[in-house]
Amino acid sequence: MFHFRTAIESRFRPLAALAGLVVGFLACCVAGRITARRPMFEHFLRFTRPIQPERNFYPTASEVVTYLESQASQERPLALVGGASYFRGTGQNPKDLWSLRLAEELDNRYKVVNFAVDGAGCTSFAGVAFRILGPRHPDMIYIANGSPVAGEEPDGNDTYRYLFWDAYYKGMIPSEVAQAPAVQAARRRELATRDGLEMHLGKWIDHLTYACDLWTYIGYKYVFTVWTPGTESSPWKPRRDYLETADPILRQRQLEKFADAAYAVGAEAGNLGTARSGYNPGPNGTWVADPSAWAGRTENWAAMFPADLRSRCYIVYLRANPLFLRTLSEADKRHLDTSDRIGKRAMEELGYHIVHFDRNAFVPDDFVDAGHLMASGGNKVAAAVAQEIRHPAPRADSSVDVPSGTIGAVYRIRADPELFGRSLPLLTTGVEGTGDVLFLRWSADGQLSFGYDHWFDTTRHSEAISVVRGSVHLVEFSVPALNPDADSMLVVKLDGVVRWRLRVPFNPAHSAHIYFGENPIHATTAEMWIDGADFVRFLRRGH
Repeated sequence: MFHFRTAIESRFRPLAALAGLVVGFLACCVAGRITARRPMFEHFLRFTRPIQPERNFYPTASEVVTYLESQASQERPLALVGGASYFRGTGQNPKDLWSLRLAEELDNRYKVVNFAVDGAGCTSFAGVAFRILGPRHPDMIYIANGSPVAGEEPDGNDTYRYLFWDAYYKGMIPSEVAQAPAVQAARRRELATRDGLEMHLGKWIDHLTYACDLWTYIGYKYVFTVWTPGTESSPWKPRRDYLETADPILRQRQLEKFADAAYAVGAEAGNLGTARSGYNPGPNGTWVADPSAWAGRTENWAAMFPADLRSRCYIVYLRANPLFLRTLSEADKRHLDTSDRIGKRAMEELGYHIVHFDRNAFVPDDFVDAGHLMASGGNKVAAAVAQEIRHPAPRADSSVDVPSGTIGAVYRIRADPELFGRSLPLLTTGVEGTGDVLFLRWSADGQLSFGYDHWFDTTRHSEAISVVRGSVHLVEFSVPALNPDADSMLVVKLDGVVRWRLRVPFNPAHSAHIYFGENPIHATTAEMWIDGADFVRFLRRGH
């Protein structure tokens, strides 16, 4: 009898252990689903480093969305802040955080939640939450720092794309986004790599187990189980207990950065790279805008957010600290201005709101380093964003800036050697495929001529005109697309003298597609934006 019972016990003991494991596993899965639906963050102001991926803390899509849902109300719609450390508020103490100033500027009509994290882009992290919650909350808006010279992958960047695919496999991403060609292309591309396959497989398994939700919840609330650089003194401490305190030496840090020669060299090299991004080397050491690069960026910007959410996206083009622009030439500084204008128009035509600043908007003391803002700089950003939210500026494709009866314009141009060898747009009308472009061209030796490009037709050129280097001239022009009663005549004057007059074919110009000093239709005969010229006035019928 003893041997029989021992045999039975020895046979069923492994089964009991296995059953215990299965029950325990299922209990953890249930617990993960429960914790995923409980707001996790406490005394939240922004994502401090201990609760970011750089310290091995990976909030899940469920936890991020659940917290935001807990903050939403009918009385105060959500204003979600995303983007990188510039908007997280590096350089600002807690009480001076720019997103707090933004809430004040908006008279607290919005619940402003700062979900910006270090190194994130527009579509990363907070951008995922906006695509999930935006359709459910029609009054919700999204604010993030962006760039006119770079787009974002729809699933975010390497550090944060885990959050997008976590939401994707959990079925949280709206089908319009999840099935978008750009998203599916990214998925195929990532599955073809070892790291991508591991990440996708892990997130697919986790949508069944919710293990990451449970682990993150426990790590935040009770005990953290992974050693991380930066928390060596208390590796088991729950992450909610890492409370943020003010940095009393921000000013000292600022002065140290400003005096660091090696840091300055790196920062200025980065700014130079940004200034020349989207440009190709031209004659005489110049740099010429590359239409194909800008067309690719426009395609990328279109894939970032679905069309019905773009009108609720406020993308902010921040400026670099002018202290670290000193070695840039005036031409490169103009490139930064031009890139802002090109990017602004392209993104506004896609439906985004763009907040941008001129080159004199910030002073060095507004920054703690080459790009992060001190409290004074953050206050400027908060005021500008609030202004755009309260009173949106006219869209780039609006015709309100072109008076009725306009048939052309007058520009003041300078024979600047930096412009020699370049072709610059005076006026573009129409759209890609059915547009017309009037442009001026500087030869390599500084002669001036004019050209007219009627899409799919032979480009016409005026005779070259000799001018003195550095001299200033007035160019006056009228085109038949704006003045169809003028017997199809194109007229160009230089300093009041007719220099080019000819009959040309043209496409009728719709008021929404008239662009002075721009070439947004990517005609190959001219650059994207006029340079070295100042607008003087519109030329109107009868004047």
